[in-house]
Amino acid sequence: MKVTSSFVAKIYLSEIFGSTARDGGLCKMLCMCMLREQERSHASHENE
Repeated sequence: MKVTSSFVAKIYLSEIFGSTARDGGLCKMLCMCMLREQERSHASHENE
């Protein structure tokens, strides 16, 4: 049985967000990380 990486990623994310729905801390941390990454990529584009 071949399991695609996207399928694994979905399970992994659902596990993370499922557990953090009760906790909430990690979800905020992930959101902050994503926002920082977006800001970083925007900044690098502006510098070009």
